[in-house]
Amino acid sequence: MNEWLARKHGTHRRRQYRKAHLAMDTATGDIRAVEFTSSREGDSPVLPALLNQIPDGEEIGTVTGDGAFDTRR
Repeated sequence: MNEWLARKHGTHRRRQYRKAHLAMDTATGDIRAVEFTSSREGDSPVLPALLNQIPDGEEIGTVTGDGAFDTRR
């Protein structure tokens, strides 16, 4: 089967895609910040960039992640 797929579609390469990371106000559903990264970048390093988009003086009650599979931190 794999040989047939290679002949039909070419050699298999790992797909590259973009990830959208969102900071959302759960009370209102408003998107407060967004960062786009490549598929190679992990989720946890993006948190500081998301938080920097929230204006100074606005209180952040909690931060919750989705239990992303690409990091242990």
